[in-house]
Parts: sequence; structure tokens; C-alpha cells
Amino acid sequence: MTLANTTQAQFNWQWAQSFPTLKITGVATDASGDVFVTGSFAAPVTFNSPYGQTTLTPTGMRDIFLARFDERGSVKWARQVGGAGATANGISIALDGAGSAYLVGDFAKATLTVNTGGAPLVFAPVFSSLSDVRACVLKYSAATGTVQWSRASTAVPGGRDCLPTSVAASQGGCFVGGFFGAVAQFDTTTITGNRFGSVFVAAYSPAGALRWVKASGTLDDGGIFAGGSATAVATDFFGNCYLTGYYRMSDFTFGGLSLPSISTFPLTVATQAFVARLNPATGNAVWLRGNTAAADSSVSRGTGVSVATGGCYVGGTMNSGTISFGGTQTLTATANQGYLARYNAGTGATEWVRALQNATDIVHVTTSLLNVLAVSSVQADRAAAPMVKVWSFWPWGSAQGSIRAQGGSSTCSSVAQSGATVYLAGSYSDVVAFGRTSISAPPGATPGAPSTFLAQLNLLPSYPRKAASEAPTLAAYPNPAAADLQVKVPAGTQQVTLLDHYGRVVRKLQAPALETTLDVRGLPPGPYVLRSEGPQGSSTLHVKIGE
Repeated sequence: MTLANTTQAQFNWQWAQSFPTLKITGVATDASGDVFVTGSFAAPVTFNSPYGQTTLTPTGMRDIFLARFDERGSVKWARQVGGAGATANGISIALDGAGSAYLVGDFAKATLTVNTGGAPLVFAPVFSSLSDVRACVLKYSAATGTVQWSRASTAVPGGRDCLPTSVAASQGGCFVGGFFGAVAQFDTTTITGNRFGSVFVAAYSPAGALRWVKASGTLDDGGIFAGGSATAVATDFFGNCYLTGYYRMSDFTFGGLSLPSISTFPLTVATQAFVARLNPATGNAVWLRGNTAAADSSVSRGTGVSVATGGCYVGGTMNSGTISFGGTQTLTATANQGYLARYNAGTGATEWVRALQNATDIVHVTTSLLNVLAVSSVQADRAAAPMVKVWSFWPWGSAQGSIRAQGGSSTCSSVAQSGATVYLAGSYSDVVAFGRTSISAPPGATPGAPSTFLAQLNLLPSYPRKAASEAPTLAAYPNPAAADLQVKVPAGTQQVTLLDHYGRVVRKLQAPALETTLDVRGLPPGPYVLRSEGPQGSSTLHVKIGE
């Protein structure tokens, strides 16, 4: 392939904004390039934009907020979810591609009554329960932000906190992942697990019906050291569910498959990452894989997952030592670092793994047809401030390049990608530069106190230059296109295809002329990939359909 020899990409920060009274923990983006965000706020916040002014005032001690920004960073709408006396947090957000979005969060202390879809999310204390925090999931209109329905976990005697960490969505509904202690209830289904933390995944239909909920089985012989968590969930075009996370000490069972105990000494807190694919109809595991290490002191945790081009990509963290990712794939480190691994989405076989040097924080992952991104914070040494860094790889594991923020301290809480547009959210302190845009802490802020940022990054793969005597590379104009896309192809091209962001072929030309027209009328607006194929290999180009 023409692209196989390319190791660079062009990165350009487009804009960055600071939100001193918000905490943003989840972002998602659609085909139009708009970005949806969630998080929490505890003081009044006002959004000014060309779409109007919106002021949100907390109903409780802390409310969930959800907002939609256009690709220029202007707020289209902002909503809140809360209740008098309650503390509530938005954690993760996902789009189903059919005009709806799903949000997961948690709440405590009181019932949520504002913008909950008609019925309140009830907080009812239970005697003999140590559960102070409930999980909640809400479905809302992507166009207006109006909540359509909401659901919450229920505390039961002997239970502990139930905390969601991630949500993934498709037109078939949503998957919610997280962890709970001892026992929890979803609708009328009760799940049990380790009292110090067990994995759960719940599946909901588009109408809000609980399809199934699964919990991990871990022996409790590790006491306070045993347990685990699902840290991230993802779905693919076919609606399959993928999850990653970690488990500690004892054996680990999920969806009918098991991993062995990872501890050889009772007082060593051995921890390893796992990744699994679940049947979307039943929740049973199709495959389950776990990292291993020769020494209990060598640990790893899966923290991010995304699926594209037949690969399940997992990001995570590891400390010093050697970690085996399955097959012949291993990494050895002398200090804490991150990693990015690709598993075959169909079989779970490990295909490659790459080290993310100096990564000291959670590794987030997002994908497109042409790349996989890993995002974390890096520190040159222990005394240096952490700075957000983005690594980009081709689907086969070759590096495209990287970029990072500059200046003060910054960490990433969430990342999302649509075509060549990437959104990142997180926290920062002091003054941080995203390209030519610098953001700083608000006046009067305590030195070093964190504020929240939202930033947009543009990523374009950089293709090899050809000599003047060679045939021209693939080109297309206008870009964006609304009706006819004029395509110029290399000599000898046998086929031109246009693929949507799911990888589906939506237009095809056989044996095209060197200059030809591709009719794109009727296609939904958004990012697409144009690909030419011939005896000399293939070329690929990002194009945008619509305004």
C-alpha cells in the first residue's frame, strides 16, 4: 500500500476554551463535527454564543450538565440534571448515530427530579447498606438535549457503591460499564460480586428496557486487595460490546469465561488488565483475554478501548517489569509508562502492542478508518508537570506522529474523533498552550488549582511525496462537497470507493477515467474516506460531504 511507508502526520490545534466552573469528564462527536460534552457543576455557569445565552444554576449541591458545541466551539444548547440536596456527576457520553445520545453518571444524597425524562431518579437509603452512590443512565435528544428516559441502579441490603465509568451506544441501545461492591440491583435483576469491587456491564434497549446485566466473579480470598473494574466500553458497527479494565489477585470470571489467579503471594496486590468481547444479545463472553507477568510487582490496567477496521484497540498503563499481552507480544519497562495494543476483534488474538513512553496517566483511545489515537499525560521526570500528549498510529501499528500541549500542567479526561477532527477535554493549571491558543486560570484562582479545558485538534495523515515524473496522487475537490465530487486518480486506477465513518462502501466507480465525477447527493453530511486501488497499490484521502 502507498500508505505503508508513511510515518508522519500533520497535527494542528484549532482552538481551546477554558471553563473554570465546569468539570468536563466525557466527550463525543457526530458526523457533522459537533461535540457533545458532559460533566458536573456546583456554581452558576453562563454560555454565550451566536445561538443565544444560556445560564445553568445548580438545583442541588452539584448537578450533571450536558451541552452541544458546534465545530467552532459555540454552544448550541446546554441542559442540567439534578435535584434538591443531591450531588450528581456526568461521567461518560455516547451517540447512537440515529439522533440520540446516552449519558451515564452517578448521584447521591437525594433524588434527581430535573430533566430526568418524566420520572425521578429516586435515592432511597437502605438499612444495612453501605451504598451511598447510585449509577444512572439517561437517553436524550441530540438535537435539543431533552431527556427521553432515565434509569438508575438500586441499593440493596449488604450492597456498596455502584459507579459507572463508561457508556457505548449504537442504534440497538447502549452498554454501561463500571464497578460495584458486593451486591447491586438493576431494574429487578440483582448482581453479586466481591465486596471491594467487581466489574459490571448492563445493556439497555433504545426504549430503556434492561436487556441484561453481567457481573464478574472473583474469589474474595484477597480481602481488601481483591476485586476489579470495567474502565471503558465500546461497540462496533455490528453492535457487539467490548470492554477493558483490570482485576486484582484472585481468579476472574466474566460472561462464562475465566482468567486464572494472578497472585502468587497473598500480600502482594497483583493487578492485570483484561479485555473482552460480549454477545450483544446475551452478555455472554465471546472471548476474554488478560495480561500476565512473571512477577506480582509488575502490574497493568486497561483504561481505554475503541473498535475499528477489524481491530479492538486497548490503551492502558503498566509499571516496571515485563508484561505479556498474549502470543509473542510483550513490553518491558523500567518505569511507569502507557501502552496501546491491537486485538483481532473477531478472535481476540493479540496483533501488536506499542509502548507510550513517559505516559503517567490514564490512556484514552479513539479510532477512525485511517488511524488510532492514544491520549495521556507525559512527564519527562518526576519533577516535571504532566502535559497532555496525543499519539497517532496507522491501524497496522506504524507511528504517524504525536503532539502535546505546552506550558503548565494538563491531563485528559476524555477524547473523541470524527474523521480528521479530534476533541479533547480535561483539566489544567497555570497557563497551557494548545498550538497558538493559550488558556490560563481565572483571576483570583488559587495557584495550581485545576480548571477545565475543551480543545479541538485537526489530524491529517501526510502522504509520501512523488517525483514530478510519477503519476499524480489521489485528489478531490471541492472538499467539502454537496453534490458532485471531482476526483483525480493515479494512472492505472481500477476502482474508486467512498466509505462512510463505519467503513461501509457508499459509492463505487470501476475503471474510472483519470478525472471523473462522483455523485454524492443524498449522502448524510459528515466525514468520509475516498480510496483508489490499482496495480501500484492504494491511496486514501479524507473528504467531507455537506456544508
